[in-house]
Amino acid sequence: MKLVLGRSVTSPTLSLLVTLAVAGQGCALGTDTGGADEATGELDTAPNLAPEQATPPQRVTVPAGTTSFLSADEVYMQNVYYGEEEEEEEEEEEEEEEEEEEEEEEEEENDEEIEEGDIYRVLDPGTLLNLNVHQGFQVIDVSNPEQPSLTGRLMLKGTPKEMYAAGDRAVVLLDGHAIYTRTDERVGIERRDGAAVVLVDISDHSAPSVIDTVPVPGWFMTSRMTAADGHTRLYVASTFHDPQLGQFNTALRSFEITDDAILARSAFDLGGNVRAVHAEANVMLVARQRIGDWERSAISLVDISDPSGAMSIHAEFTASGYVRSQFHMDVRGDQLRVFSGARWGNSGPNYLQIYDIADLDTPTLIDEETFGDGDAIFGAIFLDDRAFAVTYFRVDPFHAFAIDDSGDATEMNEFVVSGWNEFFRPVLDQERLIGIGIDDADGRRLAVSLYDITDLSNPEPLVERVNVSGADGRWDYSEALWDHRAFSILDDAVSVQAPGGETETGIILLPFRSHRIVDGYWRQVNGTQIFTFSQDTLTRRGVMEHGGRVRRSFLNGADTAVNLSEDVLSIYDNTQVDEPALSGSLELAPSFLQALDYSSFQATLQQTLSADWNHGTLAYKLIMLCDDGEQLASIALDDRPMNGPPTMRKLGDHHLALLHRRYTYSPTYIWVTTVEIFDLSDPSNPVQISTFESSELPSFEGGYTWRGHKPSLFATERALVFARWTNVNESIGQENYCNRVARSFNNCFGEPGCEYAAGAVTCRSIEGAPEFCEGGFAICEDLGGGDTHCEPVDEEEVEDDVYGGSCYMRTARRRSEEIELMVLDLSNPAAPVLQPSISFDEEDEAGNLLVQGDEVYVTTKRPEAVPGDSRPHVRYSFTRIDLGDPAQPVFDQPVNIPGELLAVRGDTLYTRDVVWGPQFIDYAIAKLHLCEGEAELESYAPLYDRYPVDMAVDERGRVLVSYYQHWMPHDYYYGWLPSHRLGIFEASRNPHRTEMRERSNSLLPLWLEFAQTHGRYAFWRTLDGLIAMDIKQSRHPKVRKYLPTGTRARELDFDGDMLKVPAGKQGLFEFDLRDDSYDIPMQ
Repeated sequence: MKLVLGRSVTSPTLSLLVTLAVAGQGCALGTDTGGADEATGELDTAPNLAPEQATPPQRVTVPAGTTSFLSADEVYMQNVYYGEEEEEEEEEEEEEEEEEEEEEEEEEENDEEIEEGDIYRVLDPGTLLNLNVHQGFQVIDVSNPEQPSLTGRLMLKGTPKEMYAAGDRAVVLLDGHAIYTRTDERVGIERRDGAAVVLVDISDHSAPSVIDTVPVPGWFMTSRMTAADGHTRLYVASTFHDPQLGQFNTALRSFEITDDAILARSAFDLGGNVRAVHAEANVMLVARQRIGDWERSAISLVDISDPSGAMSIHAEFTASGYVRSQFHMDVRGDQLRVFSGARWGNSGPNYLQIYDIADLDTPTLIDEETFGDGDAIFGAIFLDDRAFAVTYFRVDPFHAFAIDDSGDATEMNEFVVSGWNEFFRPVLDQERLIGIGIDDADGRRLAVSLYDITDLSNPEPLVERVNVSGADGRWDYSEALWDHRAFSILDDAVSVQAPGGETETGIILLPFRSHRIVDGYWRQVNGTQIFTFSQDTLTRRGVMEHGGRVRRSFLNGADTAVNLSEDVLSIYDNTQVDEPALSGSLELAPSFLQALDYSSFQATLQQTLSADWNHGTLAYKLIMLCDDGEQLASIALDDRPMNGPPTMRKLGDHHLALLHRRYTYSPTYIWVTTVEIFDLSDPSNPVQISTFESSELPSFEGGYTWRGHKPSLFATERALVFARWTNVNESIGQENYCNRVARSFNNCFGEPGCEYAAGAVTCRSIEGAPEFCEGGFAICEDLGGGDTHCEPVDEEEVEDDVYGGSCYMRTARRRSEEIELMVLDLSNPAAPVLQPSISFDEEDEAGNLLVQGDEVYVTTKRPEAVPGDSRPHVRYSFTRIDLGDPAQPVFDQPVNIPGELLAVRGDTLYTRDVVWGPQFIDYAIAKLHLCEGEAELESYAPLYDRYPVDMAVDERGRVLVSYYQHWMPHDYYYGWLPSHRLGIFEASRNPHRTEMRERSNSLLPLWLEFAQTHGRYAFWRTLDGLIAMDIKQSRHPKVRKYLPTGTRARELDFDGDMLKVPAGKQGLFEFDLRDDSYDIPMQ
């Protein structure tokens, strides 16, 4: 191996011995290793050899003290190219994104006795409750519009859907609520996902707390709450999948809410998917789509008059078409009125049906009108004696109906206009109608329409249509297009003059996202458009610009408007509606990217919205926090030009390196990396002591290699080490390639007792050499609970399920990687120096890189032929580089090891080896002792038929391996995988035995992803937090704790029994691992 120091600096040459000497007497392990055979990377006889193939060496027992190792070369690194191509061809896959239309369960006209949930509630003019998808339940003080503040927060397990406020209690509905329980199995954890109703105590605004939680199957579609006669009742409708029936069903549940509990009252499971719910004082209508009848909606009549919350199901009937939302259903006295029709358009008529429901058990059809043949129905609304609907296919007819007391309906008018309306609201004593929708005459512009509905026969009912601010020909976006709660329409809220002099008293607050040209560039604009209206006018006013997509906009007082997104709350003074003035704002979900622990404080890196927030521009802050969370200092990074997020690294006891990159033109486009060094001796007054810039450094965000993403930035005590990974693709000649795959076409994957054929065999002959094969076949059985058992078989036993077998010639290329190290010397933090680069001989292919203290360990490999064996082999080595003095790095001689380094514990090494197994290329774990420049084998554990996903070495030297089976069903990528298991290995204490014993083997849920070990725990990531597995007794690993973070946490920072987790927009979490409240309950 040759290390090359760049910049014309003379470098030493390090040579690799093909066969290394065995250990001297000073390193003997009690075994005479003189003359020991070389470990050649074979664990058994060669798999599936072609008749003409020369038989490679049989398995050789690897004795303790072996110092020469040869490993298998992973075949997936041998890439293939057809024909005589000299250049790499890239195959691009197009991903089709389907935008699934969200069928929204909107609310009927406001009924004082029926309340619909939302993501916010105004407790009083000074207090706001908010459900934030990142931060959970928030209590916000808005009493001072110029300085809104976060009073309290409650992290919730799940995705907030909607909520209600009832006195000093809040009722919150959550989707994706995970319930973890322990079982008696070895690892023993189960996760049940569904929805949940949560009762929250808000009597102390600074410390909201959970009182009760009740699970609900599936995910919520909508809910309603009533409060009367001292009873508060909650009605919810959800959709869940019934695995026994293989279909979706509707769950209808009712509860009574008390100060101390959520009391279940009724539970009904209805067939099909719930699409809409309309509720009146005593009756609720539930519309859903039944399996096999997607074009017509089934409507159930539910009696909700019982003050305790108990429900009773009455009649069910089928509408003539599809019921789009609750606005398409209405109950007036004894009449039920329904709009339904074509779901997608161009497929038949639409219907207005009137039913007599004086007897809820026997609804009787009074009248049915058809209209808009070939159009899809969109917005609709019912008034006392009138009804209006919009259909759309290529034009937008506005249909007006008269309904008499007997229930007879007559279409009075059909007015055609461009675009369509999604929602209607009656205003000005029901003499006018406001429509929210799309004008598609020029682009797809969000628009407000004002209709005169006093004379239903008026052929020109449209008074005015006005688009939001933005450029013509563009497409606008708004949550108001599918959620009626996003916008606000109020009568008698203002008094302003229209351009023609009329007095306008109504106001509309309509959230939107559009585009406009700023400084010569198209820029995205988020905000809320203000409109005002009168009987005869509709006027577009000013825009309340906002950071991020506005989800809700509402008035909080006569002249104060509040806008809510997932990132920001903004408060505007609307005294001047043409020029609304920003009073104040509050960031609701700052993103914690990193956290570094120092002796008495913590340095955090946060991502925020910049002052240019109306365009969604990101900014960053470096914030020093006390251990109790108090902010000591903050450094805004807005003035730093950067493309992409920065990062930081800890240097010594009181220095910090902040790194960021920018793309610049000088004179060509290049990336420039900036490194800023801060002295944190006084954390309340951090001082920037130096800045270093270079266009030579590789990205600190990591490199993408043939084998996936690899980190590229490491910190030692006195330096930053940058790794540049380079992919190499070289021709290795012509090869004859054959492939056979087992494919079982059945529908039982994942079901207990399911049997299937699995596996594949690939054979190659390169440049006429004897053919070698890799792979095998098995018959696998699903054992249930995610476990499978596979029994290797000869190909003849599964020949009916084996496909392929054709062979062809092609040009094969060898994929490998190179590594170059660049060291930024920070021995003097005030004067950074970029030292000469470190590169390796061109024959050395890069493996991995480990950093411990001031030492860097680089694993490399070289291809090596084995006489009589055509299978590819490589010889791995590692080189230790001492950067105690970054200006004078010290290079040790390379040391031959079996595979890549996993961990270094003093003179003890752990490696991940690659070997030729009985069928597959298999893997192995090795423990070695480093002595006098050689690595002597102490223990070895082959991992037959296992494909490792993660390997880690804990503080006690035990090796944890999470893995899948080699045998994969051909369509596993469609959502099914075989067993996910954990093996814990420990070296034998007998120095004369080389086996590494597997102390336990446990089945793992597929949703667990290994993170790292610390102390007695192994930590696993889930979608919403961390699972701590107790591995103190390696024979009996047990899950112990669930640590909720609301997301899949990436960085874990330990300080003894304290764990800190920067979890992005979910916040910065701190967990005491001694706290029993995180323990997962037994099932």
